[in-house]
Amino acid sequence: MKLGEYIALQIKSAFFGSNWCGVSLQQELNDLPVEQAIRSQPHSHSIAELVFHIGYYFQGVGEVLRGGPLEIKDKFSFEMPAISTEMEWRSLLDRTWQTAEDFIQCVESLSEEQLSGTFVDEKYGDYYRNLTGIVEHLYYHLGQIVLLKKGMSTH
Repeated sequence: MKLGEYIALQIKSAFFGSNWCGVSLQQELNDLPVEQAIRSQPHSHSIAELVFHIGYYFQGVGEVLRGGPLEIKDKFSFEMPAISTEMEWRSLLDRTWQTAEDFIQCVESLSEEQLSGTFVDEKYGDYYRNLTGIVEHLYYHLGQIVLLKKGMSTH
């Protein structure tokens, strides 16, 4: 298996399952109702905000993988449009799953040479560093989502 394919598999398993952790974003969110997804938590973002944040980074980095510019900014990564209905929540999830699928396809096709190439600017390091970093970022927020859900089930 090529390194790009391996990284793509890591991303796919974090989003859709069959990973070593035994938990995936889709598994945690598919049956979550909008009321729980948008529920405010003390000292934390809502689950919906975390999902938006994850998708924001995958969309922005995906644009670079498709040859576009890096236009995302950390300060905008939680600026989610208001969600209040089940349809809006399901739409956010559908966009997130599609963004993930598109991203995975881009990563699968990367060569070893591309993975070791500079990601946009020297200050960001290479593609490999950024792709493994975005996987770490995804698992970090997946852990938060799991804990937020557990907190809701105890109340």
